[in-house]
Amino acid sequence: MSEAKKWAWIAVTMALSVLFLSFEARAKEISGVATVLSGDLLSVGKQKIRLFGVVAPSKTQSCLVNAAIMRCGIVSWAALIKIADGVFLSCDIEKVTSKTAGIIYATCYAGEHDIAEEHVRSGWAKAYVEQTDRYKVDEDDARQSNRGLWVGEIISKKKSHKEPKTSKRQKNNQQFRHKKKVSC
Repeated sequence: MSEAKKWAWIAVTMALSVLFLSFEARAKEISGVATVLSGDLLSVGKQKIRLFGVVAPSKTQSCLVNAAIMRCGIVSWAALIKIADGVFLSCDIEKVTSKTAGIIYATCYAGEHDIAEEHVRSGWAKAYVEQTDRYKVDEDDARQSNRGLWVGEIISKKKSHKEPKTSKRQKNNQQFRHKKKVSC
């Protein structure tokens, strides 16, 4: 092989390597305008993104606050809407698993602000320390300040199945009572 062909081959190989690496780097980030789907799930375009290191109550979960039932899953969702809905986000992909049916786990930023950190600090999401402990300090601050979920306790969805028989009207009023209590 001539010296010119050898250098041409090296140049093409390097160019392809740079192209491949830049494609791979882009595949580790998703950016665009967010639509909030729940307290810890959003979408950017057609891609669903679960916030990495955070867990929030589902939309159907309720909390017991001062002996009253509050739909804390809806409130958590609304809190994340205030932070991220309609906002341009840059999301760094942290984890992709086959169990998530196309949902990826990512850390998302609105400018320089980590939206999961803000959500946990507001008290409407919890640090998911099995994934990372980066939000634990924010959770501790929210708990000590009695913000968000830390005002009451989350109650699980199944409580109504073990309740004594009640009228339809009473059942409608108690539809958010749950069996298993999960302390906040």
